[in-house]
Amino acid sequence: MVIKLNMAQTLDGHTYREESGWATTSSEDRRRMDRLRKWAQVVIVSRRSAEKDNPNLFVRNQPDSLHHPIPVVILSDGSQKISGDLRIFNSPHPPGEFWVQTNVPASIDSLIQNPSDKAMRWKIFQFNSVADIIDHHRKNNFSRILLEGGPTLNHFFLEEELINEVYTTIVPSLWSGLTSDRIVSGNSFLNTVALKLVSSERRGHELFLRYKVRYIP
Repeated sequence: MVIKLNMAQTLDGHTYREESGWATTSSEDRRRMDRLRKWAQVVIVSRRSAEKDNPNLFVRNQPDSLHHPIPVVILSDGSQKISGDLRIFNSPHPPGEFWVQTNVPASIDSLIQNPSDKAMRWKIFQFNSVADIIDHHRKNNFSRILLEGGPTLNHFFLEEELINEVYTTIVPSLWSGLTSDRIVSGNSFLNTVALKLVSSERRGHELFLRYKVRYIP
């Protein structure tokens, strides 16, 4: 199984701020994101990413394709309902999965506000560690996973030594300010995660970096 992490960040390392949202990228970055989504069988995001960014998680340059990744949303707590208007519940997304750590709802309509017929086809699973999520997909013969954040979720995957590659776009802007929204953020330090640069490309004013991940005991 291969798990790839893909996120954009400003030059000073920020990914998101409340007043302006996620770091804005170019059409070239979106093209590369589509290429990764086309590769993936499953794309994973946190609840915060799904709600704040309200992303489309399908392959956007091929919306009529029959092969879009399954959207997976990770929730630490399932006691608060999610809006049924999010884009992930609309075509061409296939029906997805919620993975809930605590207060697992008994049914989809107890988790989604005004769910559509398609949203009612989503499934709910419980997990203790993010490794449970990966084990489930491995047993169901999924071998290509794409992780699109947010930062805390990325931390959990790195903490379990699950991520194999990191793709990051360096956006040509500086935000400064005090924020925990970096590519990775958590309440504890990770063991040493070494990154080996595989490729670097410049397109316009952006840098596109790809790394292999090595975990050092």
